[in-house]
Amino acid sequence: MNFFNSLCLSSAVLLTACTGGINKDSFRIVGEVDGLPDSTVIILTPLAHRSLDPVAEAMVKDGKFEITGKADEPIAVMLSVKDHYGYKTIMLDNVDMSITGTVTSDELDGGKCRYDFSGITLSGSPLTEEYYAMMAPRHRIDSIFLDNQSRGAEMWNLLNRASGEKDRRIMDSIQATEEFRAYG
Repeated sequence: MNFFNSLCLSSAVLLTACTGGINKDSFRIVGEVDGLPDSTVIILTPLAHRSLDPVAEAMVKDGKFEITGKADEPIAVMLSVKDHYGYKTIMLDNVDMSITGTVTSDELDGGKCRYDFSGITLSGSPLTEEYYAMMAPRHRIDSIFLDNQSRGAEMWNLLNRASGEKDRRIMDSIQATEEFRAYG
């Protein structure tokens, strides 16, 4: 190794040591979110189906929470409220992140709630930003599909009922409509 390469390598090592390095050894998520009552427990759960044990958790107080821990490797996790429905996917890696915005909820039967995290933003995680950018086309297609499905719901309910009753006349009349052809 020549002197120039050795000097560059030494400088890089020294710079990394002085700045704390690009790869930290822990993560920190600071949240300031409206819509979550005090004592709400926020959890991070792996997105994979093989493990549902939380990676980390924190309690909300005055709309604020802080979650800390260590990610051995980057992992997709669900940010959610413990024992309730709804989540936001984030990529967890050892960086400092910030979450702000508003979470809304609907109470369901049985005392559980469905939380909507679409009103929050996360900053400080390049991997999460990359994930959102890669998933944007998928979310757009899902949105089109769900819109199409809701517009055709009544027609399909009528068609399914007619099919169950083996009423060929109604089935044929529905299948002859412009709405049915447009749906296809």
